[in-house]
Amino acid sequence: MLKKLFILVFVFFIFVSAGKYVPAELKISGATTIQLIIGDVAKLYEKETGVKINIVNVGGSDVGVNDVVNNKTDIGMVSRKLTEEELNKGLLNYTIGYDSVVVILNTQLEIDELSNEQIKNIYTGKITNWNKINAKYNEKIIVVSREDGRAEKDIFRHYFKIEEIITDKVFVFDLNEGVAAYVESDPYAIGYISYGILKMEAEHENQIKPIKLNKIQVSDENIKNGTYPIKRELNLITNKYPNDNIKRFIDFVLSERGQKIIAEKQFMSIK
Repeated sequence: MLKKLFILVFVFFIFVSAGKYVPAELKISGATTIQLIIGDVAKLYEKETGVKINIVNVGGSDVGVNDVVNNKTDIGMVSRKLTEEELNKGLLNYTIGYDSVVVILNTQLEIDELSNEQIKNIYTGKITNWNKINAKYNEKIIVVSREDGRAEKDIFRHYFKIEEIITDKVFVFDLNEGVAAYVESDPYAIGYISYGILKMEAEHENQIKPIKLNKIQVSDENIKNGTYPIKRELNLITNKYPNDNIKRFIDFVLSERGQKIIAEKQFMSIK
């Protein structure tokens, strides 16, 4: 009996040392936008495979990158394109869907379009009153932004060529939903959020609206055909040598069933 037990233990350690042992849990961290998708995919995957999907941190895309680089998690959620510096760290990138970043106003404000220069000037403190946009409104502009490390902020700053958003006169939120709620509560506020989140919010008949950029209104079609100027990747990332368990989960997200969940969550699938 003891001899058989010894043999089993010996075989187990040989199996592990050969790199063939696959843990029954995956740790994931990163972007809150993608967490909305992965949460539902994970429930279905866990039910079918028994593999536990543990979302340990939703501190933003930068967190997703750093956790994978530092071997804290198996998969990172990054709602933007990886930088050259990040790719040079040996990260692998899997695009699971697409989204955009939209500038939003309260529906009570009768302004439907702003130029890139006007938006830049608002977020750098050069325009502080709505009367510079529309003489009808002699009201202070309430500027709402996202915290550092969030992909929406990185994309917003890059597109509008903003080196530094004014920080002493801005309401800063960690979540898209916080920005949306504040803009809905104040008719003179301006903010920016995920397009997918905007569509989710629209299901509740709220009082926020996206404005046109370059005279183009945001829509799935306009994002896909490139006429709407901001399009972003929704990515899962791993280190250079993901194990079979990681690969199987990512394949599931990329499958027809996984992509269906992404579309149901109001984001654009890759299929």
